[in-house]
Amino acid sequence: MRAHMIVDGYNVLNCWPELMRWRDDFAYARDKLIEMLREYSAYENYFTSVVFDALYTDSNGSVEKLGKNFEVIY
Repeated sequence: MRAHMIVDGYNVLNCWPELMRWRDDFAYARDKLIEMLREYSAYENYFTSVVFDALYTDSNGSVEKLGKNFEVIY
């Protein structure tokens, strides 16, 4: 059985020093986090879901598949 890693993207963005320096370019920081997690997940052979939950939105959300073992949930 393979591990399933679930990451709260906004919490990680707001606590990792190497990502906090990109607060002025939030989209870049988010893309950088996704890139880092994709590499780690591939190395560890994890299925990974990164969740970016928007507290104050009317959107139903969406799921973006980035390969067979990685997804980003908005």
